[in-house]
Amino acid sequence: MKPVRLSGHGRANIRYRGTTEQEVIDVIRAANWEAAEQGRLECRKDFEFRGDWNGRFYATK
Repeated sequence: MKPVRLSGHGRANIRYRGTTEQEVIDVIRAANWEAAEQGRLECRKDFEFRGDWNGRFYATK
């Protein structure tokens, strides 16, 4: 399997979005990809969190 390489922009947004690099890699490898705007692809996955982030409680992230 090819290694996942994140762009500088992607890597910089990891902390801002409250996730980890490993979680991003897990989603890239395992989630279902769907068509997005402007001919792009997107994938999503909810991770159990049950904690505070930026002053709000979230069950998932």
